[in-house]
Amino acid sequence: MSRLLAAILLLLALSLNGCRSRKPPPPAPTVQAATELAPAPAPERLLAEIAVLSPSSLWTQLQHAFGASLTAIAPTVDLLVCSAAGLDPALGELLDMDSPAYGAVLENPGPLGFAIAVRVKDRTRLETVLAESGTWSDKEGLKTFKSRKTLPLELALAGSYLVLASTPADLEQASAFVVATLARLPPPTGAVEARVPRAALGTLWTLAVREWSGVKTLLLEQDKRMRDSHGGRPPDFGDPAALLAGVDAFIQRRLTALADLDEARLRVEANDARVTLDVTLKPRPQGPAFAFFAAMRPGDLSPLRGVSADAAAVLVVRDDPATRASDAADMGDFLERGLGPRLAKGDLKKLRRSLDGWAAGRGDWLTTSLVLGEGKSLALRTPSENDAALSALRQGLELAERPGFREPLKVLLSIQDQYRGTLGVPGLGGVDVVTFRRPKGRGKSWRVGWLKRQTEARVVLTEGGTESLRAGLAPPRTLEDDPSMKRLFGMTDVTFAFLVQPARLEPGQGASEPAMLLHGRREGDGWIRVEVPTSALGRLARGRGF
Repeated sequence: MSRLLAAILLLLALSLNGCRSRKPPPPAPTVQAATELAPAPAPERLLAEIAVLSPSSLWTQLQHAFGASLTAIAPTVDLLVCSAAGLDPALGELLDMDSPAYGAVLENPGPLGFAIAVRVKDRTRLETVLAESGTWSDKEGLKTFKSRKTLPLELALAGSYLVLASTPADLEQASAFVVATLARLPPPTGAVEARVPRAALGTLWTLAVREWSGVKTLLLEQDKRMRDSHGGRPPDFGDPAALLAGVDAFIQRRLTALADLDEARLRVEANDARVTLDVTLKPRPQGPAFAFFAAMRPGDLSPLRGVSADAAAVLVVRDDPATRASDAADMGDFLERGLGPRLAKGDLKKLRRSLDGWAAGRGDWLTTSLVLGEGKSLALRTPSENDAALSALRQGLELAERPGFREPLKVLLSIQDQYRGTLGVPGLGGVDVVTFRRPKGRGKSWRVGWLKRQTEARVVLTEGGTESLRAGLAPPRTLEDDPSMKRLFGMTDVTFAFLVQPARLEPGQGASEPAMLLHGRREGDGWIRVEVPTSALGRLARGRGF
């Protein structure tokens, strides 16, 4: 889908030429032979191949999602094609936008290239009308059009298809593949389907690594400027170069695994409620990507059942003990780099014991939810058969009183002091609480409260009082009570889920479906799903002035 959108955006960007309003004179009926192109292999520069079941229906659904902004660009998709190609809008009636369209996205030194084939209703008439403003040249079944004026796209006819391409080379090298290979495959079953082959994945990951390298260079340059402003020493509370090294190792491991994929398939569906993108990631046998997916521990989304219905955002993670131990070690390394010599050796050992203890003591899933409003709060829930996880948390919070942590908390978060105790919470009894006090006028104080409830460990960080603690530890209403969330509890094979409730981010917007990003493993393949409610897309378009 992302490659399709790239092609569409390129077409929209080229639509500034507009379409002329005059209608062409009725052409004299002529009959011309349309030599069929022979099937061709994929171009060497291929990044993705795309099939759209019905461009007309897709454009209508996108208009429903984004509102009047897309209608203003073009009320129908045939007019969009005319505008992008610099053609008379009257020619739109000759395009069959209810039949499948096919395309290829190509790697170019500059912007991405593409070739898109749309079926025509009357090739003879289209050919004759265009001949009034240019010439046709036929070569092995590809009839290329050369206009007497400059057009934003290259045009050709092949069989019953009009081919539109970004450059002459793209037209020549991809037309036969699009028209004679892709268009002869079974039609797509989804609104949009795309495939990224292994060779193209290598190119895309090379581009991703290059982009990440650029980000690293920028951050290191900022680090140097900060050092220079401090007489050459690291900035307060962390050496950005050291912190970046930890982040870089995390990203590089995942890039290495994903670069080993055999192919990626994308599928897009759009309806009145939501736009959905599904990605299937197929690993090569026994490679890094295969091992990466094999280490996953997928399951259902039952952990959402205990999350507050007022949560604006929710994160669910499923993993195994080995992954949790590795993540704890990575977090320890990250914090050690960030706090550097300010952290005493004994405190460093206690920090790592706390992280390791939490990783070992918690269960195979963890939910983190954010509630906004008067008493903002962040709540964590995880299975726990004993007190080990909460004991590790308690040890970690004790470090807030140590110099290596107290000074950063004071400077960065205006934490004046902290004290611990037990707070009576209605319906829950005594709750262990640590309060981080802030000076008057510097914001509300924060409280961290925790307890073990049945077989779960629950933790809440809130700037509210007793009611916020109670609502975070035992929500009166949960996502299970929300009808828009019911379908989520039937989902399986999930290892990661991030949900956002647009209505909770913008009070007064009314109820809406959640936006979500899901990731998991199914039958050895990795998969990703992105869902965005059409109501949220419409608000986004209006907010950006589209």
